[in-house]
Amino acid sequence: MHQTIVPIDQYHQSDTFLSNNVGNLFEKLFKIQSNDNQECLHPNLTIIDQYLDDFQVDFNQSFDSIDNVNRIGRFIRKIDSYFCPLLEHDDAIDEIQFSVRSNIEWCGPHWQTYILDAIDIGLRNEISSIPFTNPGQFICMNQILSLLLLTSGIEHCIGDVLRLKCRQIPPLMKDLIDMPELNELIGSDLIRPLKVLLGPPTTLNIRNILWHGFINCPVKQTSIEMRPFITTLIAIISTIGYRLSQHSESSIHSTDWIPRSPLYDLSEFANKHFPIVRDQSGDHYEQIFKCPLIHRTMRSAWAYMFHLQRQEKLHRRNQYWICLLFPLLESSMRYLYCHVNHLEDRRLLTAIARQYYVTFREIFGTLITDLDYWKIDTIEEQTLPRNRLLQFLPIGFIHAFNDLIIHCHGPHLRDRLSHGQIRFDHVDSNVVRFSADVTFEFIRWTTIHQMNDGQQCCSEKLSLLSYETQFHKIYYVRNRLITVIERLMIWQNQSSTSFNGIDLINRLRTIRPIDTGILYLSKCFTIVNFLENIVNLFENFFNILIQYLRQKQSLNQCQGRRLRSRQRENFQNFSHHFNHKYLKLICDNTWWSMMVMIMENLDQIIESGRFTNDDDDDSEWRQTVWEKRYQRKLQSNIQRLCKYSREHQWHRIEEILISNQAIAISITHDLFQ
Repeated sequence: MHQTIVPIDQYHQSDTFLSNNVGNLFEKLFKIQSNDNQECLHPNLTIIDQYLDDFQVDFNQSFDSIDNVNRIGRFIRKIDSYFCPLLEHDDAIDEIQFSVRSNIEWCGPHWQTYILDAIDIGLRNEISSIPFTNPGQFICMNQILSLLLLTSGIEHCIGDVLRLKCRQIPPLMKDLIDMPELNELIGSDLIRPLKVLLGPPTTLNIRNILWHGFINCPVKQTSIEMRPFITTLIAIISTIGYRLSQHSESSIHSTDWIPRSPLYDLSEFANKHFPIVRDQSGDHYEQIFKCPLIHRTMRSAWAYMFHLQRQEKLHRRNQYWICLLFPLLESSMRYLYCHVNHLEDRRLLTAIARQYYVTFREIFGTLITDLDYWKIDTIEEQTLPRNRLLQFLPIGFIHAFNDLIIHCHGPHLRDRLSHGQIRFDHVDSNVVRFSADVTFEFIRWTTIHQMNDGQQCCSEKLSLLSYETQFHKIYYVRNRLITVIERLMIWQNQSSTSFNGIDLINRLRTIRPIDTGILYLSKCFTIVNFLENIVNLFENFFNILIQYLRQKQSLNQCQGRRLRSRQRENFQNFSHHFNHKYLKLICDNTWWSMMVMIMENLDQIIESGRFTNDDDDDSEWRQTVWEKRYQRKLQSNIQRLCKYSREHQWHRIEEILISNQAIAISITHDLFQ
């Protein structure tokens, strides 16, 4: 698909990506001054109770109403003004960090360190000379990076605190704040400013505005400031810690009692060998200037990120550059998505309350829809326009970005970073290097594409154009299936079965990426999820059998020991049934060939219409034959296999394995003949 990329500066001539309502709200807030003498903070930087009590916001009114703007503006201005004299001292940052240290222990050892780093980054007015960036913009970028850390950290840590009271924790910040249990733990008066700053789109919603790449460093001076948000969040985090330490329930006093959800250790992806891209792009700063997707107000942010990346080993706080990469990339990708699909300029902007705006999930989705991503199955897919970006971008970029950002079995970096789930000291260098390489090569490709007026650019060699996905669910399931078959082959070698394991594995390994128009359809995931459930259940069944086999081997090695007659009888029954019946049925070629054929022909199955069209005949087949007779029956069968194995009812397993074999024959006949 050939199309010239119009530079974003021509498409979007404003200096902001905030919608009018949101931009005006922020402008009004920072024109408010606080001149009263009311005290707001204790010396340990916790908020005085009376100051919280006096902060009343009407959530039923629009946030840009005069009353709400005045209350919110005075609240954050007053707290920020408390920090002003503190920051005049030479050792100001050390003093502030010392003041809050004991009250941020509730965040856990890792996030305590990251929050102290965020204070250092956001409040220390250090500057460096880099292209496209004046001193004011450099300080602004420090503050934006600080807020990215603070907003993700407070979300993760509040989720941990809620585990003291709840078993199920909602995944989004706006839902965490509304949990009644949080009221019990920290008080409704402290939840009010939290909700104002980090709540849903009807509030200031600064977390989403930052993490989705809507905040920039305008070329012209603006009244919008970042530091008051930083100082207010520092005070809120400290106050939460103090209140937890003074809670009426003594079990909450110690931070050791807070159940910690694990932070993702991205070193687990070290064995996933992402390709190393040779840097052929020359000067990254030059690429920023030339790239048609980078708005003039975003150049300083990109330059700042590159600066931190290059200086990463010189100072620990520079490691957080990866937090900037995905908001900046999302901002540029959002423009390309809107441009290629001929969408209105407003889709580039933050949404006003109750409106939908474009994020990575929509950018890389198959269809263009204003519905929630997870509700896409409630409408007919064929009635929605296709996302032309998937035909415009080279397939290698689509796979690479999905592997890094979207696929849940991959690093899933943007979501895990924005929800505070990453251990920064355990981020594998291979993962972050690949993230940067993909981004830089994407920038370079768009520049070359524009220079060639949308025609194919063969003169420049881009190594990622042929990248193949490693983490799309179909390949994840394929690899799991290969592992299961390899385990079966070990058993098969100990028996006389004629299992074609090597042939099945070779067929699975030759599966290559199918058309993106199918690969990312919800119906594709429906079929792959079915296969994944079957593989998961079979793995559980195998694990039970393996455990029992090991017990049997222990029995053979300890013949001299006396066993209960019941235990000896169970072992003998298992040995008899396993060797003479189960192994042959488990290693049945028909069953495993059926699963491999579905993987091999996924695109043809979807295109055949049985899973995607709404014709009466096909709809009836899907509901009465596939779902009831095949899908539910298979899952029920394998669940019963696990149950009977745990209960040592070995004689009941044979009939289920035979039933699975019959279902596999029927599926193969219905789908492929």
